Amino acid sequence: MRLLIALSFLALTLPAWAQLYPSSSQDISEEEAQELFSDLKKENAKMEVKSECFERAHMWALRAERVHQVTMEKVYLFFTYKFQMKHVVTGGFFNRPFTWWFHVAPAVRVNGELWVMDATFTDRAMPVQEWTSSLMKTPETCQELSNPDDYVSDRNSTNVYRNVENAKHQCYFTTAPKSVYMPLEIGFYEDKGMKFKTPMTPAPDWRPATFNWALKSYKRKHQKEARQALGF
Repeated sequence: MRLLIALSFLALTLPAWAQLYPSSSQDISEEEAQELFSDLKKENAKMEVKSECFERAHMWALRAERVHQVTMEKVYLFFTYKFQMKHVVTGGFFNRPFTWWFHVAPAVRVNGELWVMDATFTDRAMPVQEWTSSLMKTPETCQELSNPDDYVSDRNSTNVYRNVENAKHQCYFTTAPKSVYMPLEIGFYEDKGMKFKTPMTPAPDWRPATFNWALKSYKRKHQKEARQALGF
């Protein structure tokens, strides 16, 4: 009885984050992954240049499932001010820091390994760390989140851009189910610094509302075609 109580207590005290989002994507071959990526790359050409990454990721993952019968998950990257300062944007009278604090793309498993399909910024499907490095001017290992406070602390440690040397890493990443649309559903949001709150329970399947929001990632002339192909 004491053992049962002890085990129950241990289960309650284990970090919820480590088991928050178990792997939820399909395992396919590398050849299948590259064929799927090629199709998503063609879809990307039909999308607005200024569309948001979370909109595109949602439509790509939905297309993979509805058209190719491949279930994907998503990989969310969360950037620190160290990343932003290393990716200064040149323009106008001043150079200014890069402003992304997150990026997302869909992913599958290739022989058990997480491979990302970012049809906007890469030319093929690739392992997750190769993908994260491809987004950096000075590549370093992107840390997999085991505790959300790690990213929150790192993001807030620099007092915005004043003490960038305090940042430990350029970025962190975590996987999420296909239906997770934005970082707020995972628990991250900006409010005078990075914040984290209890994540929302992921929807078990696609939601019409998020589909309609994400559909605007397509150029207007392609939206009807996309709606018909995806069954909404």
